[in-house]
Amino acid sequence: MNQDEVTNVTPDLLDAVLARDNLWRAWKWVKANRGAPGIDGVRLEDFPAYARNHWLDVREQIEQGRYAPQPVRRVAIPKPDGGERLLGIPTILDRVIQQAIAHVLTPIFEPTFSASSPRAVRFRHFWQTFCWTSSTRNSKGGAIALPAMRTIGSFWSKASGPGSA
Repeated sequence: MNQDEVTNVTPDLLDAVLARDNLWRAWKWVKANRGAPGIDGVRLEDFPAYARNHWLDVREQIEQGRYAPQPVRRVAIPKPDGGERLLGIPTILDRVIQQAIAHVLTPIFEPTFSASSPRAVRFRHFWQTFCWTSSTRNSKGGAIALPAMRTIGSFWSKASGPGSA
């Protein structure tokens, strides 16, 4: 998918992510998946009230490119062999935002992935495409990318090693 094709998919990805129906669908998905509270302690049953009180500020931060996801809450899960597996639990708000992004980007990028491609190639292709879209501004002047996506790119660069594309 080239840059013109990405641009033609939707003129403003951020507006699509922040659309009321998309956010509602993302919330329903997160709620159905259940899960523990993140570092902020907000439980699923408390989230609607939390969102009513904080959403306008969060939305403004996202639109202005200032939104940063909260740190994840770290939990150690015991393994059957006696070891532990570390689990990172994002806040419910961050899960809703992540899911809203996935609802918009998955239909755009998934058709470009070959079913036989190794997972790493899929991720690299997604990241290269996302790097281009992250430099695009929405109609309100805000960056499309969220800081978490930049973190993924940094990780990928280090994991790939020097000279990797």
